[in-house]
Amino acid sequence: MSYSNKNYPASMKNLMPEIREKAIEILNALIEKKEMDSNVAIPTSISRAKDWAANRGIDVPPSSSDDKNHGEDVYVIPVKKRVGYKKRKRGSTKACV
Repeated sequence: MSYSNKNYPASMKNLMPEIREKAIEILNALIEKKEMDSNVAIPTSISRAKDWAANRGIDVPPSSSDDKNHGEDVYVIPVKKRVGYKKRKRGSTKACV
């Protein structure tokens, strides 16, 4: 299914129009080219569109569902001493919360 500005997932309804347009573009690419399931592609496209906006100086309003600061690279690295992972900002040696 191809999405458009008139036909998009309900989870995109509160996005700023320019972020929504980019999210729709990313969503269509993920579904068509990567053959990604829409249950994964929709939140991925929203997150990537918010990153895209933040990297262009567009103010991205925070959302209760956001788990990261958009436009900021965060890496997930394995922890040897205990089972699990921690997040680390790009260029940092310390874990972030």
